[in-house]
Amino acid sequence: MYNKSLVLSSVAIAIAYAAPAHAGESYAEVRGGYVWQGRFNSASVGAAVGRNWQIGANQFVGVEGSVDKATSRGGEYVWALSGRLGTKVAANGRAYVTGGFSHAEAGSATHLGVGYQRALTGSIYLKGEYRHMFNDRGDMVLTGIGFAF
Repeated sequence: MYNKSLVLSSVAIAIAYAAPAHAGESYAEVRGGYVWQGRFNSASVGAAVGRNWQIGANQFVGVEGSVDKATSRGGEYVWALSGRLGTKVAANGRAYVTGGFSHAEAGSATHLGVGYQRALTGSIYLKGEYRHMFNDRGDMVLTGIGFAF
């Protein structure tokens, strides 16, 4: 089992280290996906905002806030705060790992995942991400389109 305090503390330390040293980039995105937990399966829609900071020639660290809603009848909102750590892949791609804390009406959980985003233009990108939520909360696969500024 993962300790949510440890995950959130690690995110805070990484941001505190990166923020003064290097300029960053903010982003906003809309996304959709699929959620499954046991017998519950549903499409989802959502949005996220975040900020990334360069911590090396190709590496970055970031923080993201998001909300996703299961579209099935009775589906609930899932609010999340996540940290990201990743690297540039080729000229237009970024691969990353993500982790943090999710909260919904049914309960709270820590989550871990992986993702990839690819720039279409200088500021518009496509994204794919997988998240596993611990404490029997399930899994999510997300795709999105975003704008970096």
